[in-house]
Amino acid sequence: MLKRRAVLAASAVPLVGKAAYAQGTTFPNKSIRLYVPAPPGGAIDTVARLSAEKLQTWWGQTVVVENKPGATQTLATDLVAKAPPDGYNLVIVASSHAVNPLFFKTLPYDTLKDLAPVIQTHNVPLMLAVTPSLPAKTVPELIALLKAKPGEYSYASSGPGSSLHMAAELFLSMTGTK
Repeated sequence: MLKRRAVLAASAVPLVGKAAYAQGTTFPNKSIRLYVPAPPGGAIDTVARLSAEKLQTWWGQTVVVENKPGATQTLATDLVAKAPPDGYNLVIVASSHAVNPLFFKTLPYDTLKDLAPVIQTHNVPLMLAVTPSLPAKTVPELIALLKAKPGEYSYASSGPGSSLHMAAELFLSMTGTK
């Protein structure tokens, strides 16, 4: 039987608890550790902390949020993948978790076998923004500018494999501006 690990977006914890309750167990009966694969203060950290606060009240158990940034989310994810599969060690992940197996030849865990997604907690819209000093004021103007001056402009993202990185690469590929 495959060992299943909990990959948990913070607000999914209630579903795990309800499922355990329905089976007649007393989950949770001790503190829960929620790993965040990013530094404090970012969007994913904020979601984790707000969810942990609510869950502590709901469950009457401590939910410890621990930031373990680095290696495109693999440090925190690996901790949970190697933890006992009891639901007390959780990780909230972002989109780079889904693409890490494509970016890395080897990972210290098997994304599909060692982790179990529970729920999508939030959906973050992406937007394209440019500096006001750029001569392009519309998307077609931006595409024309990028094609006219290849390699002159760059973009910022939150890191390799992030939704921002993937969206930017898709934009460049679809517009022939890469």
